[in-house]
Amino acid sequence: MCCLSYNVSSLMVSFSFQSLLQWSTFLLYASASVVAIGFVAKLVPETRGRTLEEIQSSFTQK
Repeated sequence: MCCLSYNVSSLMVSFSFQSLLQWSTFLLYASASVVAIGFVAKLVPETRGRTLEEIQSSFTQK
């Protein structure tokens, strides 16, 4: 799944590279970055200072 998403996003960037100087393409990349930051901030748990057992239990207790 990671390789597929990486290849698709690389393909999209490669095809839109020529029009990168236009504001609409820049805003598209900026909005995708904002969505990614929001996803990480909301759904990826902080693991600093936690043991492996605590991290595993936080994923299995849902």
